[in-house]
Amino acid sequence: MPKALKIRDLTLRDAQQRLFGGRMTQDHIGRLLPLYRKAGFHIVEIWGGSLPTALMASLGESPWDRLRVCASELKGVSLLAAVSQGKAVFGGPVYPDYIIDSIYKEAFRNGIDVMRVEDTDHDPETLRESVLEIVSLGAIADPELSLLPEFRSAEPNSKKRGFLSLLFGAEETGEEEVKEYSDEYYISLAKKLEETGAGIITLSDSSAGVGSSRLYSLIPKLKQAVKVPLDFYTRYVHGKSLAELLTSIIKGVDIVDCCVWWFSGISSVPPIELVWLFCRRLDIELDVDMEAIGLIRKELREIRRSLVDFDSCLFSIPREFEKALEDMPDEVEALFDKAISAATDDRQEELYDACRAIETYFGFPSNIPEALMEKPEEDFTDSLEEREPEPYCEPANPNLAEFGGVKLARNEDEFLLLELFPEAAETSLRSLREQEFKKGNQESE
Repeated sequence: MPKALKIRDLTLRDAQQRLFGGRMTQDHIGRLLPLYRKAGFHIVEIWGGSLPTALMASLGESPWDRLRVCASELKGVSLLAAVSQGKAVFGGPVYPDYIIDSIYKEAFRNGIDVMRVEDTDHDPETLRESVLEIVSLGAIADPELSLLPEFRSAEPNSKKRGFLSLLFGAEETGEEEVKEYSDEYYISLAKKLEETGAGIITLSDSSAGVGSSRLYSLIPKLKQAVKVPLDFYTRYVHGKSLAELLTSIIKGVDIVDCCVWWFSGISSVPPIELVWLFCRRLDIELDVDMEAIGLIRKELREIRRSLVDFDSCLFSIPREFEKALEDMPDEVEALFDKAISAATDDRQEELYDACRAIETYFGFPSNIPEALMEKPEEDFTDSLEEREPEPYCEPANPNLAEFGGVKLARNEDEFLLLELFPEAAETSLRSLREQEFKKGNQESE
């Protein structure tokens, strides 16, 4: 296991996007950034996904401005990260290469250091192409290995056998079982991505479906196979995601994805506070300032209260961390040691039980509303079916006669937003042009 563990914080992007539809304002962010600077996270995810759309559609803010403000405060302290979906970038159509090149260049120019590429289609070639593009532009490529349970499939084969086959070349056709998504598959893919230039490789189990025992087997092999840092990401599933996170730490990952207390759990990923409690017992240094985390936690509580009208997880508000920690009984203390022992010896069900009990004590829910539940694990092969990509249509950039004939998008940054998020960008830019037109008229009077 590592002597020091690095943290990728998802609070300002993934978590707030899922909790409030990305409605944290620039004022909210401004209150947090000095505290984030003090905390010193290794990576802070601040951009990508549906957040740029939300900033324009819900707040009328420029996604580029959000990125620049974060970079001005955190550059040189934390690596700033965005998440993309390869050629679909932020979940739209499959874009032409020149658009992908432009959006990456602009994101990196404005402060992004690390681009995570989600493996949404389980397509190694798309991952490789994305890594090449990101590295060529001078940023850190972080391809995601989307973990799936190993299964066996039947593939046609042909093989020669017997004297007549040898004499006449006759073949016998049939089927043979082939292992899909085995440890060897992920090891081979990780090696290829490292050779291509990946600077980080993320293991992603977005529904905690592969199980802690699979990670127990896979992570040490990956650590031997590649030299780049390994990151682990998993979404909240009661007990299971925390168990997988603990197993990944014990088996040697370099970075784990967390959120700060009030934004963690069902809305995103496990809380850094529980990771800290485990690391204290494992004698692992957590590479952040926990005093600053406490100040962030306090600020986030107030921000969540201010956004209560948009909170999608009101049923999932944990106990006050400080109070729960102060009152923690001996039997809950013992659960941490029990979980560590079970993770160390690969006793999966015992590990799950201990982690469920820990989360229950701290107030994280065991029951998730059906609308928020992930697909059942047995349906995971649905994600392997080929999807027909949406066609890309270049957006119009009209002259706005009603606002003095100016272009809807007045520079490259704005036109990129039109290309990536046409509906949200058109509404946001029209509003901006209207404000500029009215201000100009007032100044001329």
